Formats: sequence, C-alpha cells, structure tokens
Amino acid sequence: MRRVLLACGLMALASTAFANDNITITGIGQTNFDNLSTDLGAVTSYKQLEGSASEGIAGFDVSLDGGATQVDHQSAWQAATGNSVSSVPFYNLRISKGLPFGFDIGGEYSAVPGSNIHLYGVEGRY
Repeated sequence: MRRVLLACGLMALASTAFANDNITITGIGQTNFDNLSTDLGAVTSYKQLEGSASEGIAGFDVSLDGGATQVDHQSAWQAATGNSVSSVPFYNLRISKGLPFGFDIGGEYSAVPGSNIHLYGVEGRY
C-alpha cells in the first residue's frame, strides 16, 4: 500500500511539473485520441517483475525485459499512423538497490522502439 501511495504522489508531481496544454495531433479526432491514450497507457503501465520482499542491505536487482502489448483500438492507430497496428513492442530496464531497515530504491527506463515514446520512473519501497 505504501508503494502505491508513493507512486501516486510521484506521478502527481511529475504530471504538474511537465504538463503542457499545447499538444496537437491533427486529423484523428477526440475519440481516436482517447482510444490511443488508453492503448498507450497499457503499453507504458508499470509491470511488477520483482519480488515483494525487500532486497536487503546487500541486495541489488537489474532486469531487462521486452514484449508487445496488443492494442484494442486498431482503427485509432490506423488513423494516427496510416499503418495497421495490432501490437506495440516495448522494452524496460529496471534497477533497484536494497537499503537498511527494509527500504529499497529503484529506477526504470522504458521505450517503444521506432518511436519517440520514452518513460522514466523512480520508486521507493518499504
């Protein structure tokens, strides 16, 4: 629960710090934009791949994973890209380090190959 609260707090800070009302995607319409946002949220969502126990003071974890997320709104992708898209590939690099007293810190970098979509994140766990 504490991890979820910390993640929500960090996302709230990041969204206000990097908010930009000048984003324009022409020609796809509001419904297609909403559908693209839903699919991209699924692609870039956090995927728990490490254990729930603390790493401990000597613990260190590095992981590299990749995959593809199936899209639910293929017509929106067709309107935005001009291509038929059924899945979006991604890769993630995660690093976490155990600290004393059951605390862990970590970082993540995710990207969608062939696009300018990059995601950076940090986490603190107890």
